[in-house]
Amino acid sequence: MTATCLSLGWLLIALCMPAKSAPAAKPPSPYELFHVTSAGGPSASISGWLLTAKRPQGTLIMCHGFGQNKDVFIPYGWIREKENWNVIAFDFREHGQSTQSWRHLSTLGYNEIWDVKAVIDWADARKLQRPYAILGVSMGASIGLRWAAEDHRIVGVLAESAFTNAWDALQKFQFRGTPLGFLRTIVRGGFREMLQQVDIPAAVAKRDDLLIWLTCGEHDWFAQKDQEQILAASHSPEKLKQLFVLPGFGHAQDWKAPDANDARIKAFLVACGER
Repeated sequence: MTATCLSLGWLLIALCMPAKSAPAAKPPSPYELFHVTSAGGPSASISGWLLTAKRPQGTLIMCHGFGQNKDVFIPYGWIREKENWNVIAFDFREHGQSTQSWRHLSTLGYNEIWDVKAVIDWADARKLQRPYAILGVSMGASIGLRWAAEDHRIVGVLAESAFTNAWDALQKFQFRGTPLGFLRTIVRGGFREMLQQVDIPAAVAKRDDLLIWLTCGEHDWFAQKDQEQILAASHSPEKLKQLFVLPGFGHAQDWKAPDANDARIKAFLVACGER
């Protein structure tokens, strides 16, 4: 890794990463805490929770955004209790209780797809109820779409505020309302190339049977035209693709309209079940 990349890594970690020493919250009981080793890229231990439904209709994998962790999905326990879907929430590498190291930084989906694969492999080995589906937010939305393009075990992705490309996302990302577009002037070499390879339209074009539901806020960092670009690249039938634009909302703010958000998730699960 170049000196430039190391400098960028320190900057991002200092600004955006959650404190590892913060006590971990817990989901509603009963739940199982598990750890798996990433399925590719630099080796990482991935920490997750499994909430098992009594009469499972499927298994939903939750993918958090940059600088977040699996705790953000604690309010979604109703998916297990009311919709009878198993729920898996986990921490991407460099986040939460998964492996964090000053020598590495988030690659916004270049290496993190292997964290998703490891979790799904673990679920498959446990013979958890299919179908498998993904709900992702921001970075997690894009990573979920990128891996789903490679993994036919996943029937659908509900992606909230996905970016089209990690290099593009780095330029649009904001920290406490301040755009960090200046980072494009200091990122060079291999790290820049890695980000450019995290290309979501190119990924979803690999499948013609993936259910893709996208949401974005009217004032999202990753705007409606970005979401339309993702859907246009997908070869899935139009009936499997939907876009929801949330009036007045910003980036990844679906949770601000809980009734509509919950109803959308319920409908998505039904659609996945029909797949």
